[in-house]
Amino acid sequence: MKNNKYYKYQLGIIVLSGIVESIIAILQRFSFLESNHSLFSVTGTFANPGPLGGFLAICLVVSVGLYIGRNSFGLIGTLVCLIIFVGLLLTDSRAGWIAAMSGILFLLKNKIHLSWKRKCMLSMVLLFVCVVMYLHKKVSADGRLLIWYCTMDMIADKPFLGYGSNGWIANYMYYQAKFFEEHPNSDYAMVADNAAYPYNEFLWIWTEYGIIGLVLVVGLIYWGIAYKSHNRYAYTFRATLVCFTVFACFSYPFHLLLSDTPQRMDIAAQNSFMNDPPEKALEVMEEAAKIIPTCELFCDMGDTYRKLNQYKKAEQCYQLATNMIPSRITPKYKLFVLYKDSGDSLSAVKIANEIMTMKIKIEGSHALKMKGLVRMYLLEH
Repeated sequence: MKNNKYYKYQLGIIVLSGIVESIIAILQRFSFLESNHSLFSVTGTFANPGPLGGFLAICLVVSVGLYIGRNSFGLIGTLVCLIIFVGLLLTDSRAGWIAAMSGILFLLKNKIHLSWKRKCMLSMVLLFVCVVMYLHKKVSADGRLLIWYCTMDMIADKPFLGYGSNGWIANYMYYQAKFFEEHPNSDYAMVADNAAYPYNEFLWIWTEYGIIGLVLVVGLIYWGIAYKSHNRYAYTFRATLVCFTVFACFSYPFHLLLSDTPQRMDIAAQNSFMNDPPEKALEVMEEAAKIIPTCELFCDMGDTYRKLNQYKKAEQCYQLATNMIPSRITPKYKLFVLYKDSGDSLSAVKIANEIMTMKIKIEGSHALKMKGLVRMYLLEH
């Protein structure tokens, strides 16, 4: 009996937190409160809407679980679920929506007995919903598909032992560069960017800790979901774990608990590039490239090698940056300037033609200026 009261209290705290976060999200949506991100109107108390979506998905599953246990929702129960549902809807988090649906279906599976025909119909409806969610933000979804594909390439190279702690972020961009080097005309070029997360925590665990780490984590989660208990609230906890697991397949909840060492190293490299002598800056940037390689970092490294008259290394850095994110014009332009200034007009013309025909994700004034300078060069050659 005491355990029931304790678990009910814990679940109640989760629901109350969900109500508070949902109200904050609603107020942010209508501009009564500011969000915590310049690009998103709704973040709750989180840094962006992604984690908020996962949290509200869990809160919605818990609130549904509590009132299913009573066999009656009532006015208050309906209102609570509605508020959290609206908050989840405002996050625009597809991972959160899918996770919430999964948890609620887990709660209902012993409450509603369906014939095989209705199960087939339900499966078709869920498949349709997933397709709609994919098309809702197709560019974002394709970006994650690219990350998963390159991550699987990483796993294929070290499936058993993995790359160790922070191994994914230290190696991923090299694999993305390799992908575009091998597939220069890929449609994924327009959705590629610097990747900070694999958007699938199980692929991440496999990449860093190998198959042994993955089996241990999956086994622990399976034990938690399959564990039988006489506690009346145990089923709700299991549904919450289902919700969290599904969310982890499309987002990065584990990463919210991790150290920010790679990001701090990236900032240190940027500061060193702007303020330190070239030799010192190169030391810092080369160390950063082992921890968090990015397109911008290799552009800066290329610029630094140019200052030291090491043109071959500068070329390699610019080329690697170009392969990492093919839709960025800056690395290609830097490569063009390098060839032009070093008197390699043949290579300069070749890369200039590539710049004039390339697809650019964001064609702002900076990109237009670079294209204008390239066009003038081509007219003269």
